[in-house]
Amino acid sequence: MLGRASAAVGAALLVAGCGSSPGDAPKRAALDFYGALSAHDGSRACALLSPRARALVASRGRAPCARAIFGRVRFALGGHATVTFLVVQGDLATLEMKVAPKGPTAKLALQKLGGRWQVVAFA
Repeated sequence: MLGRASAAVGAALLVAGCGSSPGDAPKRAALDFYGALSAHDGSRACALLSPRARALVASRGRAPCARAIFGRVRFALGGHATVTFLVVQGDLATLEMKVAPKGPTAKLALQKLGGRWQVVAFA
């Protein structure tokens, strides 16, 4: 009986380990944001921003977000991004991505709004 119980617990742990972690969704949103910027798809990148961040980018850039966002990016585009640091606290996430071997690190803050992770700040 103990053997079956141990096997059942082991199987349950194995299945639980196959699921997604709390950091998967914000990480995916950040990588999607970087991918949109790298593809020079300003509309898609702005769609991944929170409404407040989108308005701020447009205001500071004195142009629609889809154009202005490229003047706000301070990290390299076009390379392979790797998340090197991620902290998730409830509906808030902070992460860093290495976007070029010797380039600067991209820093993003995300918030879960309306059921989806959105970029609220980037540097």
